[in-house]
Amino acid sequence: MTLADGGRWDYGYDTLGQVTGGSRKFSDGTATLGQQFGYTFDSIGNRTQTVTNGRAASYTNNLLNQITTRAVPQVLDVLGTASPQAIVTVNDQPTQRQNNGYFYVGVDASNRSVAWPVTVNINAVVPGRSPAGTNVVSSQSGAVQTTKETTKGKLQRDRSFVEKWLDRSR
Repeated sequence: MTLADGGRWDYGYDTLGQVTGGSRKFSDGTATLGQQFGYTFDSIGNRTQTVTNGRAASYTNNLLNQITTRAVPQVLDVLGTASPQAIVTVNDQPTQRQNNGYFYVGVDASNRSVAWPVTVNINAVVPGRSPAGTNVVSSQSGAVQTTKETTKGKLQRDRSFVEKWLDRSR
């Protein structure tokens, strides 16, 4: 599927017609960091594994085809766009930059037995770009609520994101 910016999504399917992978690519064919997904199913179509950006999660199903256990990576993928000249950090970690302003980083989101917020602070600094020759700083902070599921894998609480923007020139 071709996107407005010339990039595309490539998909793979199994013999049952289930999506086995999705990969977003820039217009030059380069894989987009943070947007690579894979899925594995058993012979009757139960999901047994997902791979997100190279990190695997596994699922166990019972005889009723219900997910009974899962083991998931403890990482939250943060991605977006900012000025190509900006130095972007997320929770004080440097990001990987691609293709005219895109940024990506995986943030620690250690699992717990209950839903809990992961704080995300994104800062973009463009050195010396204000009219006075000082740094231009843009910050976004928020909390991402992790999901809480029952022992049978049913979703009890979904993710939420609270945004606050603070744009300022220094």
